[in-house]
Amino acid sequence: MPSIKEVKVTVGFADKNGQPALVMTRDDNQNFNFVQWLMHRHESAGYVALCQNLGDTVLRMLALAHSAEFAKTPALVPPRQDVSEPYGLVHALMHRSYKEQTTDYVQTIDLLMEKNADELSDTELPEIWQAARLQLIEIFPPK
Repeated sequence: MPSIKEVKVTVGFADKNGQPALVMTRDDNQNFNFVQWLMHRHESAGYVALCQNLGDTVLRMLALAHSAEFAKTPALVPPRQDVSEPYGLVHALMHRSYKEQTTDYVQTIDLLMEKNADELSDTELPEIWQAARLQLIEIFPPK
């Protein structure tokens, strides 16, 4: 039986400008993903909402790394994100960038982030994109 590719998902805390942030990383020695949630931004939604958000993100990251494994249990495949909303569209373009190993979507994502800055400012997406943008340019240099 072939072995499953090793993927490390790490969850912990970090200090973000004096505020505690829950941080999650995924590393498969090829791609590195980083997500953080500032705790004070999620307090009003409560514990269960944070669990759902964290769990959804972990499973999405694992599904990216192990799509064949998730395909064996179709009811557990994470649903597609709503691309009619800026948050889902940016995530979809980031995913496509890694999948296609390209920086072709960087400018489009930059424009989406700028145009929807107010809507996205209360999410972790601006910081995620900042890190992902640098990584994409580093590992898939523009041609």
